[in-house]
Amino acid sequence: MDIDQLIRERRTVHSYTDEKVPSDLINQGLELATYAPNHKLTFPFLFITLGTEARKKIADIAVELKGNKEIIRKKFEDQGTLIFFTQKISKDEFTRKEDFATMACAIQNFSLFLWDRGYGSKWSSGGIIRAASTYEVLGIDSDEYEIVGMVWAGKFKSQPKMPERPNLNQFMKVVP
Repeated sequence: MDIDQLIRERRTVHSYTDEKVPSDLINQGLELATYAPNHKLTFPFLFITLGTEARKKIADIAVELKGNKEIIRKKFEDQGTLIFFTQKISKDEFTRKEDFATMACAIQNFSLFLWDRGYGSKWSSGGIIRAASTYEVLGIDSDEYEIVGMVWAGKFKSQPKMPERPNLNQFMKVVP
């Protein structure tokens, strides 16, 4: 797929089958994530993939936060693959902002790669990424790393439709 088509067609996927993304594709996608633009080459990445036990613990946290046990538990335990994208926290506020931009680009690289291989993704940033218990399950110190998001990845049950996009002119200003 050419890059224009790939960018235009990639969609956020909300519903997955229980098929896991092969680990070699996850690894290839995460390697490409590290090619995100990265000012001063800080490489703030820490990607955390979850095994069965960790997913059960994360599911427990999600159920505690959201309720609706059966639906939430199934989503967190069974659907697709779940990866946490975390960022090393810089003491410099400006660098921290730049590193967040790097993380966002990393997620886009990862998502585009997966889409090109027939898998969907969703960047999720709900309350679970701020819960102290999530940091415990992931084995990271919240003073050293910040969870930027969970990325769901997998085979989608149905391909989402492309929403209509606004005209570029709405977002442009030319200063002579």
